[in-house]
Amino acid sequence: MMNPMRRYRTLGRTRRILTIMVTYGFGELIGWIKVSAWWRRHRPSAPPPLSRAKRFRMMLEELGPTFVKFGQLLSTRSDLLPADVIEELVWLQDRVTPVPWKVMKVRFGQAGMNIDEMFAEFDTIPLASASLAQVYAARLKTGEKVAVKVLRPKIEEIINSDLAILEQFAALLTKHFEEAKRWEPEGIIREFRRSIHNELDLRHEGRNADIFRANFVGDPTVYVPKIYWPCSTRAVLVMEYIEGKRLSECFDPTIPVSVRKQIASNGANAVLRQIFHDGFFQADPHPGNGFVLENNVICFLDFGMFGRLDMDTLSYLSQGLYATINKDADRLIKAARAIGMVTEASDIEGLKPALIDLVDQYHGLPLKQIELGKLLNEVVAVIRMHRLRVRSDLMLLVKAISTIEGVGRNLDPDFDIIGHAKPFVREALIRDRSPKKLFKDVTDFVQDVTTFVKTAPDSMLQILRKMRDGQFKIDFMHKGLEQPINELNRMIDKLILGVIAGCALIASSLIVQTGKGPQLFGYPTVGIIGVFAAGLLSLWIVWDILHRR
Repeated sequence: MMNPMRRYRTLGRTRRILTIMVTYGFGELIGWIKVSAWWRRHRPSAPPPLSRAKRFRMMLEELGPTFVKFGQLLSTRSDLLPADVIEELVWLQDRVTPVPWKVMKVRFGQAGMNIDEMFAEFDTIPLASASLAQVYAARLKTGEKVAVKVLRPKIEEIINSDLAILEQFAALLTKHFEEAKRWEPEGIIREFRRSIHNELDLRHEGRNADIFRANFVGDPTVYVPKIYWPCSTRAVLVMEYIEGKRLSECFDPTIPVSVRKQIASNGANAVLRQIFHDGFFQADPHPGNGFVLENNVICFLDFGMFGRLDMDTLSYLSQGLYATINKDADRLIKAARAIGMVTEASDIEGLKPALIDLVDQYHGLPLKQIELGKLLNEVVAVIRMHRLRVRSDLMLLVKAISTIEGVGRNLDPDFDIIGHAKPFVREALIRDRSPKKLFKDVTDFVQDVTTFVKTAPDSMLQILRKMRDGQFKIDFMHKGLEQPINELNRMIDKLILGVIAGCALIASSLIVQTGKGPQLFGYPTVGIIGVFAAGLLSLWIVWDILHRR
């Protein structure tokens, strides 16, 4: 619960957010969360003459860094947002006006770093300026040219303030909008809080880069910049300076087709290896996050947002992708059940025919002509429609595959993502059935059984002792009975009030008949008041009954 002082400090920012939402034509969201009728009265007569998706993207950009980052997270959730909004969020701009150097320089002092002692050269004009940080070119005393990423001053305060407001909005949305409960808005904000707090600690990005580099040791087609840890802190990250060609620049049709094909192949193989071999992958491998070096080597940049998959999930994911490619709905449902996507609310009976209808659309179509990203997003849409739980890490994976497929097709019109994915999926399936994996599964099973055999007697004795001493209790938890019980309680309350009203009416009538006591209009005052009160109570009971119908 937000304390009063913090609530007061965020009040101005909350009003600003609501104003921008209304300006871009999203006043209905305010109506959903029941913030204030005032805002609905001040809705502009018409939103800007743009599509809903463009207005949503522009709104996030104007709301500032927290919402830009939130939009980037939402762009991975095709299970939550319509396709047109997801496509528009790809263009979400994370470029802002640079903060003057004299302000940014404070960060080094706060981190206990002396620029003159650490760097032989430092260009104070930023190479890039994003919502959370700015990047500068420099040269270390030892001669290496480096890129220095520095967090913006007070960015943590801005982010934390906006997160508090988002958490309030999510709670209100869950409370007042029944459909929102299925989206789990509070869970989305918790995930976002974890993600953006990782990005606010640049050491986390550096560690991701180190893991990434270790995973690609010996691969001549991938390069990862070196992190200079003695010069890096929570707010400052120093990494090797990379000079190469932006991946987006390689879309140029004047570049030989053979070169573009090789770049597409190297990039796709790198991303697919991250997913199906390492289980540690860059969540948004868009063209701005990579360089092409000499000999078509792919250099990855920006290690802030990564997805992780454990080996069991990776195994079932490979089975699910294999089932998708081979149009096997039964196996796909089994894989979904194995990774915890099926809940009590899931409509499995309706899911299977829907998946069969979907895969039938691709029947007879050569694999080369299937857009895997589009197919996966269609599968996600069907899954969402039938109320399966969609894991956020799997949505990051869908985003990564969709992005690299789009980049590949921009480089090579004949690019075949499924052809590239097949060896990696096959390797994952073989690895899952290897003697080593089988031995590990058997060993784990034996350990679990051994632990159970050792602990079961003590657990049984504890239960028996509690039964002997009369301390054994069984707690029953009912589900779905809250509403009927509440209705029954209301009926009983009305019945009691009706009895009271009836008794009061009878008693007051008797008092009126006696003609004794203080008079009002020729009748006893107490009797008149009692009749009037009993009548009002009776009318309220009748109105409440009719109103609830």
